[in-house]
Amino acid sequence: MPPPEDETIAIMVDADKIASLISTARRLLDEEKMVDLSALEGKVANLCRRFGNVPQDSAEPFRAAINGIMTDLDLLAADLARQNEKVRQINLGSDPKQAANAYGKDD
Repeated sequence: MPPPEDETIAIMVDADKIASLISTARRLLDEEKMVDLSALEGKVANLCRRFGNVPQDSAEPFRAAINGIMTDLDLLAADLARQNEKVRQINLGSDPKQAANAYGKDD
């Protein structure tokens, strides 16, 4: 039995919102801005739960959206890893004495 039309539409709308959220996060990371991803996990978990309730014979229309989100999440994870490495390198290169010297302060 296919899911009700309203639920089908709601799942696709939510999938589009998640894809947009991921795209925006990737853009902000590319601009070296901070990103709040606190709501993303819950939204993805909710979508997966709802998708899991769709009968297998009715799931095909959702597969492309779910696969696209999985690909986008992998790309976001790679972007976050790159940002984390940049921050780590900056922190490794920071020297408190060098910073104090730059501002003309001595110990």
